Formats: sequence, C-alpha cells, structure tokens
Amino acid sequence: MCHSFSQVYLAFEFWGMENLHQRLLDQPGYRLDVKDAVDCTMQIAGALAHCHSRDVVHRQVSLKHIVMEDQSEMPFCRLVDFFQAALCPESTPLATPCGDLPRIAPEVVVDESYVAKPVDCWSLGVVLLEAAGGLGSMRQVVGWPEEAELEPTARRIKNIFSGEGSHARALDGHGRRSQRAGAGQSIRTARADSHGSGGHVCVAPLKAPGSGSLRPAPWRLGRPRGLERGRTPL
Repeated sequence: MCHSFSQVYLAFEFWGMENLHQRLLDQPGYRLDVKDAVDCTMQIAGALAHCHSRDVVHRQVSLKHIVMEDQSEMPFCRLVDFFQAALCPESTPLATPCGDLPRIAPEVVVDESYVAKPVDCWSLGVVLLEAAGGLGSMRQVVGWPEEAELEPTARRIKNIFSGEGSHARALDGHGRRSQRAGAGQSIRTARADSHGSGGHVCVAPLKAPGSGSLRPAPWRLGRPRGLERGRTPL
C-alpha cells in the first residue's frame, strides 16, 4: 500500500486473463455444462455473501467480472473489478445507476432509488441464466431489439419477471435458447469486445475446490486491468 495527499494505492495479486464471458464464447452452444454453471454461480454467491456481510456491494456483477481458472475437475472462479463497489449498510437506498443489459436489475433504472444487496443477487441470477442457457439467453427471454433503450427494456424485464413461475420459465430449455434466432448476432457482437483484455482485480471464491458447502469467503485481490505496476487508486 502507498498513498499520496489525495489518493491511496493498493497493489493486488494477479489472477489470470480469462473471464467467464470469454470462456462461454469457446464452449459448445456458448454455455457451460449445467453442473459447472451452478458451481460457478455458487462460488460467486459465496464471494458476495462475504462482501454483503461487511456491507460492501459490488454493483457490477457480470460474466466479464468473473475470472476463471481451471483446477482439478471444476473451474475456480473469482469475483473481480470493484471499481463501482460501495459501502452500503443494510436497507440503505442508493440512487446512482450502475450496470447495463442484460444483467442490470430493473429497479436500478425505473425507480428513484434501490437497495443494492438484492441488486447484486439479481445480477448473479442473470449470470446463472447466461452461463447455463448460453450467451443471449436473457435477451431471448425478454425479447428486446439490438439497439434497445435501457428504461423501456428495464420496465419490460420487471413486468416479465413479476409473474409467478417466470424465473423457472426463463431457465427452462436453456440448452436450446442460444440456438434461437437473434442470439447469434448478440454473440458475435459480444465476441468483438471481449478479447484482448488484461488482468483483473480479484476477490476470493466462496469455497475451496472440493468443498461441498456454501460459505462466505475472505477477499483475495489481484491486479486490476489496464493499470501500470498493478496499482489501483481508491
């Protein structure tokens, strides 16, 4: 750690080059095996549980902010890039919008304020949908156009997922969803802006490889992307 009169700098451990979004682009159907998708989601759920227990909210949970590393028979995942994170005590409302489609929670866009911890959980649910169902799954469920405006799309998402059984229907048929019309274009667009990224700021997984239980994990941080000498201003 070092600091100036106006900023504090932390040097973080480097934890790899491949994020979950890039991993999906190299998989058949642009998705993971269901078991691996659920396991990755549970690992990140543990990282969020650790953060939330300390009133830290991430606000940018997405495929691109999950770093993948292969260890033994299952992928080892870490939550990264805390540039939009905030200290937010329980039930304290926030008003600053963070995120974009497909993983932004609708209340972040359509409401005057939102509670940040449930927003993190919503985004993690979208990660599961995209990882298990294939890239473009959320777009296929909701049906927004290529150049969708954020606010009307968020209202549509809110209406669709307010219905009973909507979450189960979204996950139903996950293996076929990435094959439907429209998904291909979103995947090609995603591929264009996903490669060539550098390292990531990392938070530890929820559990060690082979562990069978969900538990909050201590932080383990790595070098942020695109910053010289592994230093990030806070």
